[in-house]
Amino acid sequence: ATIFGGSRLGRPLTDAALSNLLKRMEVLNATVHGFRSTFRDWVGDATDAPREVAEAVWEEVRSLSPMHHGMSYARLEDLNGIQWPCPSNDTLEPSFLHGRLWAADPADRGRLAPFSVVIDEPPVEGLDEQYPLRLTTGRRLDSYNTGVQSGGYDSPLRWGESIDVSPEEAVRLGVVDGEIVDVSSRRGTISAPIRIDPSLRPGLVFMTYHFPDEVDTNIITIDATDPKSGTAEFKAAAVRIDKRITAPLTAESFVVAGD
Repeated sequence: ATIFGGSRLGRPLTDAALSNLLKRMEVLNATVHGFRSTFRDWVGDATDAPREVAEAVWEEVRSLSPMHHGMSYARLEDLNGIQWPCPSNDTLEPSFLHGRLWAADPADRGRLAPFSVVIDEPPVEGLDEQYPLRLTTGRRLDSYNTGVQSGGYDSPLRWGESIDVSPEEAVRLGVVDGEIVDVSSRRGTISAPIRIDPSLRPGLVFMTYHFPDEVDTNIITIDATDPKSGTAEFKAAAVRIDKRITAPLTAESFVVAGD
């Protein structure tokens, strides 16, 4: 047996990461403890169903999903796994995803993507005096979405969630780096520290989704979706930033022991 340590105490490598590591090492006959490499393994772990039931369910999946049609249990075992997708029982796809797109014969590349001409429209949510800033959201270089894949590794580029503003906006708001402010939209309010970013233009602010346990950015994003792709319009919400006002101290603010 070989033991692979994780990057942090109490944060071992995930089964998926370890499986990919073994593939890169060309160790093809090893089993990652707990890694559900096939649907049958998952059924065996999660239910009391026998192998025959698992195979029957998987056969139904194959009959409904063309991309899995060529992935029978017999082939999976004979070939020690198959690269997805696998639509044919007679051939295999390249070892990298979507290799068919580079086929010499255009007929082998499959159906072209359904592109269409669209008329440019402004964001659904407009700016006004109450919500004068445009919030755009995205990823940072060191992280991926909510950190499921990247959160277990330290990075000098990771500083937690923040509301990024331009230097001009910071002056207008009277805020400094690290100051906790309230960020509000028409859907709610969250709190986050200021980070001044010279690459941003005035009127534009930026946040991510990487630290939902610290700051739930989705509370203030918009629910509108693109009519063609169905993609949510997370990147165009109207917001405002408010300084937190500290109440001045008075005699009533102090309590003397024994009173």
